[in-house]
Amino acid sequence: MKSTYITFTTVVGSQGTDLDLSYRSKERIVVGCGTETGTNDHTYTVVTDQRLLDDLMSRDDINTTYVAPRSLYAKHIWKPNIECLPPFEELRDYDFNPEAVSPQQVALALACWIGAPSVFLLGYHLENVRESPALQAFARIYPHTKFAYIRKPNPQKINLFSDHANVVIDDTNTFREMIKDVVKS
Repeated sequence: MKSTYITFTTVVGSQGTDLDLSYRSKERIVVGCGTETGTNDHTYTVVTDQRLLDDLMSRDDINTTYVAPRSLYAKHIWKPNIECLPPFEELRDYDFNPEAVSPQQVALALACWIGAPSVFLLGYHLENVRESPALQAFARIYPHTKFAYIRKPNPQKINLFSDHANVVIDDTNTFREMIKDVVKS
């Protein structure tokens, strides 16, 4: 089954991706410094580590906007190319703390907060203890957002999201074909 998306945001997770990201998405949110993506063409880079942010902000070749929790943002407030993470009011009842969860969960929260109707998850690490339950929670909290977990071709099925109609699992080959169709139109 071929999935189609009209307006979408791409979240590149902690594992990075070797996919060609030259297509245009509304926003592109990358975890960490984003060097694993092979491109610097992204809109936002989520950074939740103080030392990494300090190193990145000291560079002259910044071509992204870093997004950091308030405590990290405060140190670099007067510099260009940095924004403070939003308060994530809709996640307050879930004790969501950007400084306590993984950067890819923060990137996903940012994509949902932006209001993208579709979110592609590339290089998104799904480990059983925290990341899979977190993605399931996001699917419940944002039922009108369509999440597409894109993984390398694998005949084994992931049934973690079978209860969530707004989560699809596609492989990279399907994703490449879909992107070709989007770029043509």
